[in-house]
Amino acid sequence: MVDVAPTGPAILQHLQHVLDGQRHNSSEFARQLQELDERVSELVQRKGETIVQLAQHYLPDMSSEHVHQVFGDVRRELDSILKRKHKRERDLARKIDRIVSRQQDASRQLESVTRELNEKVVQRERLENELTQHLQTNDTFLQLSERTIDAERRLAEHESRVIELNGEADRKLPSYQQSILFQYLWNRHYGTPEYNCGRLIRRLDDWVARLIDYRKYRPSYLFLCTTAERVAEEVKRRRAEFERDVSEMEGIENGLSAELGLDPILQTGTQLGEQRDAMVEELTSLESELEALEDELIELESDEGRFFDDAIDRLRKFLSETETSVLEQRAEQTPEKLDDEIVAEIGYLNEELDDSRESIREMREKRTDAEKLIKGLGYVLRECQNSDFDSDRCYFDPDFDVTIPIDRFLKKEIGRQTLLLEIRKRQHFHPTWVDKLFQRTASILNNETSRAVIRAVAELATQVLIHTLSNKQGRRNRTFTRKKGF
Repeated sequence: MVDVAPTGPAILQHLQHVLDGQRHNSSEFARQLQELDERVSELVQRKGETIVQLAQHYLPDMSSEHVHQVFGDVRRELDSILKRKHKRERDLARKIDRIVSRQQDASRQLESVTRELNEKVVQRERLENELTQHLQTNDTFLQLSERTIDAERRLAEHESRVIELNGEADRKLPSYQQSILFQYLWNRHYGTPEYNCGRLIRRLDDWVARLIDYRKYRPSYLFLCTTAERVAEEVKRRRAEFERDVSEMEGIENGLSAELGLDPILQTGTQLGEQRDAMVEELTSLESELEALEDELIELESDEGRFFDDAIDRLRKFLSETETSVLEQRAEQTPEKLDDEIVAEIGYLNEELDDSRESIREMREKRTDAEKLIKGLGYVLRECQNSDFDSDRCYFDPDFDVTIPIDRFLKKEIGRQTLLLEIRKRQHFHPTWVDKLFQRTASILNNETSRAVIRAVAELATQVLIHTLSNKQGRRNRTFTRKKGF
């Protein structure tokens, strides 16, 4: 059993090693297939020449020139068929070699960029932790953080209330707006200081107001028409104050960040992360191209039967013209040794052809199986790379042995999706220091509330706020890659 350390980089390396081994097996099977192909071609040619010998021996009425002309046509056609096949194989092999070479170069570049990226992650974690410690001693920042923590909570509540008020207005206003009498009194400003009418009109309006209970429903209508808008304006004003406080906090943070040298680390890490993401995408694209070419090559090898069927049909036609069965029977009836030796040679060649074709069939099955394993392992490897398994933060359960599910996959006991699931369910990422802050906050909140606990929670909330607010402003991202492993 192979000893593979339960870390992301080690498991990726082992997957690549197994994949390379399967590719080597497939190449070896392809080489042996080509040798068997050439062997069959040679046997077919020898058999044809031997049959020509026998025909010339027993069919003196068939001129030597005619026999050689007929067989020459067949042999040229056989050669043409096999040359077309071999040319396609060589073209595909050259393309595959070029892509494999590009893959190797891209993989080496990816390893180099990943090493640099892991180094930047360590530097980022150390400097961000140091930055937070400095910010916790800055009185202005602490006052702003306390204010913004409370403001953000209230803003969320008020924005939710605006949504509720707008929904309530949408539901209830139509019934007021569709009432002709209610809208008549509303437009005349009935019940307000602006209302000014003669005695008769006033008496009529009073009667209408009593009829629809206008005084009761007017405050509700006024509330629905104006409250949501007023609250929205107030929320907008408070949001602007909140953004100003956040900007001031970020100004303080930017100054300290520049002093500590964090910004260049973040900038370089982001660039490296983008390079790594692009390289992973390139490797995925190259793997897809490689799979397509290998599929075509496998299809070509499976078409070998069609190539040889064409050849055998032409040979069978030639053999029927020379009546070899009659020739073989005649050879058995004559005392001459020459014709017996020729017939024995034909029998030997027939056996060799049958054995070679069976070997080709078996070798083709092995090659096809190897290519299926290559596709499955390539898929799993790409998915693991896309999930940042080569991050130094990536680790696995201590008792996890990746060779067990891989061996089961190689034995065809499980498929590629099951193999990937077996690996993923045992995989984890070491938390960043800010993740640890969230965990500590949750742990404190689960304990008994006290003044000391409240202070601890406030301290942790301030540290977390430094990063959550920055992320919301789109200015800084704690991770360098899309999958968040770095």
